[in-house]
Amino acid sequence: MARQAGGLQLEGTIGNMIFYKMNGKYYVRSKGAPSKAKLKKGKAFENSRRVSAEFGHASKMASKVVHAAKPLMNPGNHTGLHGKLTEQLQRVLQTDRQSAYGDRKISLGDLSLLEGFDFEQTKLKSHLIALPKIKSSQRDIKVDFSGMKILDPRSVPEGASHFRLDMVSVIFDEQKMSGQTMDLKGQNQLLSVPLSALGTIVLPKPHAETDDSVFLILLGLVFLQEVNGEMHELSGKRSVGVIAAFRL
Repeated sequence: MARQAGGLQLEGTIGNMIFYKMNGKYYVRSKGAPSKAKLKKGKAFENSRRVSAEFGHASKMASKVVHAAKPLMNPGNHTGLHGKLTEQLQRVLQTDRQSAYGDRKISLGDLSLLEGFDFEQTKLKSHLIALPKIKSSQRDIKVDFSGMKILDPRSVPEGASHFRLDMVSVIFDEQKMSGQTMDLKGQNQLLSVPLSALGTIVLPKPHAETDDSVFLILLGLVFLQEVNGEMHELSGKRSVGVIAAFRL
């Protein structure tokens, strides 16, 4: 609060300022922030509650996805990753045309917006050039590497002699905010081996408990160096990305 100055002393409200008298002296202060009750139930803050609800929903899902991707990622902190994924999930939410604003769902949005999302600084597609094809049927999901060439030599880190592709498939129940993952570790391959040699990887199609289930396939690339017949991973050189995202 501040003392009123000048010959004219005011009491009352003008705009966002409150003029009042206390202990014989005149003061002025700005209106305070809205109360928690107003924020929670006030009609004026209805839009803010909707924005907050959808942001919180996307943030929770982002935490689940990042946790599922951890086995594929480089060790250590990934500053900004959670916020980046939350922002992308919000974009998916905004494409839900069935639900009311504030109750929109990721599972009802355009999940293809998640495909190509990267969890590391080095983009997965910079190595693979193109992503494998995904074919889904009632029984299984096929990850098809046929027709793909060798890794882009320009992006291969110095010292690497081999690579490995690992995979994590995860199903999220958006209602319960719960998920189940399946890890698949690949075999070490010489850099000269084309990705087409991996053929087609068949994943069993998981059972969806609700209609709000989202299925993701994450692909991780690891570079290795062979020394005296032993394989050693090149530290900090992993790339991880979403190669498929759809509703079950």
